Amino acid sequence: MRAHWPTLAALVLAGGLSLTGCSDDDAGPLGEDDLPATVVESDTGHAGLAAVGSCEALNTAQEQLTTSADVEDGYRYWTYDLEDGTFVGVSVVEPDYPFADVSAALASVEEAAAECADVEPLGELPDDAIGFASVTTSSNGERTGTTLLAPVGDDRVVTVAVSGAPGADPSVDAEALLADLRERAADLDLG
Repeated sequence: MRAHWPTLAALVLAGGLSLTGCSDDDAGPLGEDDLPATVVESDTGHAGLAAVGSCEALNTAQEQLTTSADVEDGYRYWTYDLEDGTFVGVSVVEPDYPFADVSAALASVEEAAAECADVEPLGELPDDAIGFASVTTSSNGERTGTTLLAPVGDDRVVTVAVSGAPGADPSVDAEALLADLRERAADLDLG
């Protein structure tokens, strides 16, 4: 099992979801030029979380965000394992019930993050983005991660989650990547 999968699998499987893959023909929102190291494995699907943390309240809020969308055309995730051990997860969701709008969806995640002792909110993010840093310890070691969520137009939320190899910082700047992805997320096919 890949080093990041215990955390991601725990998040995904805790909600009864499973990761499903698609062919490599679907490059997704990121290309090789967007990442600082070679992609050794990538995946995409309609069930799972782009998250790197272990706080149950936060994971539940993020799961509710993703499961509120129509699974066939309202949510999609992409994951990238880089040669240097960095994990990058991206998701785009069109939240629906019980959220009145994108702001309400983001507020529910932000409120949940405030309940978590092992999550540090990140301040001063641009354009209504929210984010938090976390450290997850598993049998593979300690991984530092950052998760950022931001509105895209009136109907979508993009999430970027990055974590480094055990004991190392991620090679990806999550905030810079978020800025690029916000421009692309409105046009991504979620089907």
